[in-house]
Amino acid sequence: MNSAGRECVALVSCAKKKREHASPAGDLYTSPLFQKMALFAKERCGRWYILSAKHGLLAPETIIAPYDVTLNQMSRVAQREWASMVHRQMVQSGLAASGRRLLWLAGRAYMRDLVPLLPNCEHVDPLAGLGLGKRLSWLNAQLAPRSAQPPGR
Repeated sequence: MNSAGRECVALVSCAKKKREHASPAGDLYTSPLFQKMALFAKERCGRWYILSAKHGLLAPETIIAPYDVTLNQMSRVAQREWASMVHRQMVQSGLAASGRRLLWLAGRAYMRDLVPLLPNCEHVDPLAGLGLGKRLSWLNAQLAPRSAQPPGR
């Protein structure tokens, strides 16, 4: 998803289903949706990060232990504080650079308070408005080998 010379960085939300032992963050989350989003992120952007409800912004190689924290269980105040923390992490790592293209593979709770803090970035949300089943279907279609797709697509 690089266009007009903009570097694409994908942001993938964490998942509840996890391995039972410390692992690189990119391998810790085991849900089918997370795995498809991570694969799509790597294919489309190459550079990707995980939005963790507990840790904030995580590089896929960062080793973390399993945890049980979700943004959906946090108060609105805590969600805003989480977004501020992630924004600080993005600024420190250079991911909030003006003109950066951000590919969001995350739910509304992860985006709601964070997107407004990144007004100088281009935001792409291909899963907007899709429920879980439709997200998986869309990702499966996008990740299907081109030879397996019907002619004319």
